[in-house]
Amino acid sequence: MRSIILIPLLFASVFVCTQVWAIEASLLSDDVSRFPGVDERLIEQSIMVQGKGSAMRIIYASDREISMQIAFPEMRGEDVIFDPFMSLKVDALPAGTKREVVIDLTGSPAWDASRDRYLLYLRGSEGILAEIEDIDMLPASSSHIIAAVFRQIGVAEPLQLSSINFLHGYRALGVSLALILGIPLLFIGVGLIGMADSKVKHRAILSILLFVFLLYDARFSYDLLTVSAKDVYGWVNRREYRQLGPLHRMIDRLQHEQAESLVPISVALCFALDDIYLKQFRYHLYPIPVDRVGQAHATATHLLFLGEEHALIDGMISCSADESERSAILIEDFGEGSAIYRLTDRAL
Repeated sequence: MRSIILIPLLFASVFVCTQVWAIEASLLSDDVSRFPGVDERLIEQSIMVQGKGSAMRIIYASDREISMQIAFPEMRGEDVIFDPFMSLKVDALPAGTKREVVIDLTGSPAWDASRDRYLLYLRGSEGILAEIEDIDMLPASSSHIIAAVFRQIGVAEPLQLSSINFLHGYRALGVSLALILGIPLLFIGVGLIGMADSKVKHRAILSILLFVFLLYDARFSYDLLTVSAKDVYGWVNRREYRQLGPLHRMIDRLQHEQAESLVPISVALCFALDDIYLKQFRYHLYPIPVDRVGQAHATATHLLFLGEEHALIDGMISCSADESERSAILIEDFGEGSAIYRLTDRAL
């Protein structure tokens, strides 16, 4: 038994029955196309877990809900690296004492039966009191390994909204699917070379090659079709496109504001997300000036919040404590920490 204290917590000396949840964790790559929303302020601690197995059994205690993430690290010299998209996550684990959760590890293409090192992250809101009491690895059986192969091949290629997409490729048990298909194909080709009839030999080799290429392309085409269907549904029903969330609805509202205004408007953007959001606003709103709040606070006519907590207090608002407050009225709240305010004065 290993007792690993992450965040200090005192427990009453009473007996509590262990409560167990078998959890099928989700991949972080599943969140690629989702709007991040308000980034909750979390504290985080990590543990390097040693041992082989197909599942991780964790006994923990916490006074609030917590989340866990399991990464599959590799050592490069003294550096620990891992692919975040292939990491597993479990959200909203309930509070309590002597809680037990079993997390299936085989859902990540980075898992294989020989792996003996995992990186466990525990996350919770500020001020949380939590403790990991014990961690055990549950052994992998032959059925677990066989099932993991088919399950991991079914993991979709994460496609980001970007000018460049770096494809991860399909993997099973930590091995590239192209390699898994290529090695048997090589042996088949060598075997066919010994056939007496050269025409039959050439046709057979070409047919097998074509079949394998089409099979691999069909797998990727299925992912593209699925992503395209989700994109079309989100755009038609909510006017949202992947991780941009309500951005296009906000653009529509600002264009309407400009059409109704007698003077040119300018926009200050309060956000902590990737620069792709700022670039999207600038591109679609041109020639309306759009800049970060730090550069446009004094001159902006409109203040946008994107994935940030916001609230009018006595008719005043600011992006952060470092910025002076300005008088404003709420134009529209789009949810998930996104809203448009019309500023009714100049910064002091």
